[in-house]
Amino acid sequence: MRWTLRSLLAAHTESETGRLRLQALAEVSVSLSQQLDPTRLLQQITDALASLTGAHNVVMWEVDHAAGVLTRRAWTADPSIGAMELPSSLTLDQGGTGWIARHREPLFVEDIAADARIMAAQWALSRDLVAFAGVPVAAGPDLFGVLTLDLQRGRLLQSDDRALLTTFAAQAAVAIRNARLFAENARLYEEARHRLHELQETQVQLVQAAKLSAVGQLVSGVAHELNNPLSVVIGYGQLLLSRGVPENARRPIELIIAQGARMAKIVQSLLLFSRQRKPEHRSADLREVINQILRLRESQLALSSIRVELDLGADVPAVRGDVHQIQQLFLNLILNAEQAILGSGVGGRRTGDCIRIATSVRRDDDTTWAITQVTDNGPGIKADVLPRIFEPFFTTKRIGDGSGLGLSVSHGIVEEHRGRLSVESTPGRTVFTVALPVMVERAEVSPPTAGTAENSGGAAVAGKGRGLLVVGGDPGLVEAMRAVLDGRGWRVEVAAGGRAALGRLKTTRYDLVIADLRMPELDGPDFYHAAVAQRHELADRFLFLTGARPDPEASRFLASTHVRMLARPFTPEGLLHAVALMSP
Repeated sequence: MRWTLRSLLAAHTESETGRLRLQALAEVSVSLSQQLDPTRLLQQITDALASLTGAHNVVMWEVDHAAGVLTRRAWTADPSIGAMELPSSLTLDQGGTGWIARHREPLFVEDIAADARIMAAQWALSRDLVAFAGVPVAAGPDLFGVLTLDLQRGRLLQSDDRALLTTFAAQAAVAIRNARLFAENARLYEEARHRLHELQETQVQLVQAAKLSAVGQLVSGVAHELNNPLSVVIGYGQLLLSRGVPENARRPIELIIAQGARMAKIVQSLLLFSRQRKPEHRSADLREVINQILRLRESQLALSSIRVELDLGADVPAVRGDVHQIQQLFLNLILNAEQAILGSGVGGRRTGDCIRIATSVRRDDDTTWAITQVTDNGPGIKADVLPRIFEPFFTTKRIGDGSGLGLSVSHGIVEEHRGRLSVESTPGRTVFTVALPVMVERAEVSPPTAGTAENSGGAAVAGKGRGLLVVGGDPGLVEAMRAVLDGRGWRVEVAAGGRAALGRLKTTRYDLVIADLRMPELDGPDFYHAAVAQRHELADRFLFLTGARPDPEASRFLASTHVRMLARPFTPEGLLHAVALMSP
């Protein structure tokens, strides 16, 4: 319902006029209280006040206490007065509006030509807007703004109208406060909902990380268990070949040894990728790294009908980095390419699926880069997904198809090596480019490990009846070691554990001791210290067997004692070579 002061004044009695005024104000108050959108509310306030007062121009100025300004947020103007020429903002020192905000008091001016506080007086007078009224919009200590009215001649506000305007401003202030509180509560609710969503995502990520850690421990345990039988398979196979076998049996035995060696490499790769370790930067041959990873994946790639094309430049120099991290980098990129092809829904059921890996050299200013590109002919990466491709736990794969960590980990590895990892993708083609700085100093040469399968030649001297004690270990592996060492003249004895071995050392002299680094009743370091306390001459005649790279505590023990280590699985030549290095 639209009410004007003119219609109210036209009422027959003063009591009737008051009743109608209060009724109109009540209706407006109810309407304002139901509006919870702050922007719409301000417009509704100026519309309602123009209707109640008959003012030709009503403006709601919102105060910004921090900036010290009043901003025109909503206004209602009669079309007859034309375009508005009021400023969009005022300081608290400007005009009658600023005066109202500073003093928090109403201001009523019957002739704006006689009051210097009124701004834009010429514009108002040209439209016969001779009177000005303004009230602060405040609730308690909170000042929300100022309501101003421009009125034409004959529509000046009387005392009752001024009281109505003040009451209306108070009601408007309450409505504004309620709308702001509602908006703030809505914002807090949305923020809480967003935080809850983030918390749930973080929880999922933590669960996934725990699962990955558990899988890593499981893989590590399985790999350790496989090392002993692999040593037995490879050892006995080589023993058979060395002792002479019928020609028709030689090829099967060679295949057994070759497959055992292949399994040993896979086990070592699993161990490298499943355990945490301190990075060790040294020379890394990208061609060798890539070939190692492809050997790990060749069976699965063949089953998926994915062809691998290699263009590994012979002139690409070595890079300086942690070999194991670089292996993980390229494993992640190759796995990502596989999953991209298979995830297209046609991988494995069409010809032409291909992963291409190419290396080259690029020189920029003072830096020489080894460039490796991994290209797949999968469906490509969508443009809206591409910017997020290296974010941790971000994945577009179905649940169970990926953790969302591979590319993020790869990006971190490349950055740690001061390199660059980038991606380009179009429908049907995606290229990941790895740029790693090459070594500028002379390439490092790693010393050969005791567990290599290379023939040690004359280094494996004969035992000639000397005593050797084997402590702990898998029974099958111990038996294979005894067969190898017996063949070289060693007098081999076996103790099931560290305590039994200490008893043997009290009564028998041994020239060498081979022990497991991890034993149940008395671990390797404790056994070593107890044994050396009994027999000082054995301090540099210990060889420890380990399933993989030792943990930090074991590494410190080996470094402090200079005791040699032989990693399983090993070949007979590797065992004999290690024994020869310790023989007095």
